[in-house]
Amino acid sequence: MSSAVSVRFEDISVGQSLPAFREEVTTSSIVASAMATRDFHPIHHDLDKVRELGHSELFLNIFASNAYVERFVSQWAGTEARLSRMSIRLGAPCYAGNTLRIEGAVSDLGRAPIRWVEIEIRAYGNEVAHASGVVRLEWP
Repeated sequence: MSSAVSVRFEDISVGQSLPAFREEVTTSSIVASAMATRDFHPIHHDLDKVRELGHSELFLNIFASNAYVERFVSQWAGTEARLSRMSIRLGAPCYAGNTLRIEGAVSDLGRAPIRWVEIEIRAYGNEVAHASGVVRLEWP
């Protein structure tokens, strides 16, 4: 698990990479996040149904993937930054037993009238492309 870094807005530049985030995805974390987000689709809690559909394990739902991305950027940015927009596209499933790795780099920034940063992210489940997208953070 990554620890909070908390950058100063003034020190951010386009092209800057964020420290990679890694988290072991477990059956418990998949089921808990699915139930917490009221996603009762069997692919997130019923292993027999998942295998019937041709998958080997339960897999993350989009809400859990978004939450991991939010955690990734928030740990880097610190408590002053506010997430203002997130656009994530799913790729391959991230299964129980996978290591979720998220990487990102600053792709754009603005200074006036609002200080903001856009970060392009890429997420992998055991090195298979799981998600990609853009997150926008704003500073006071």
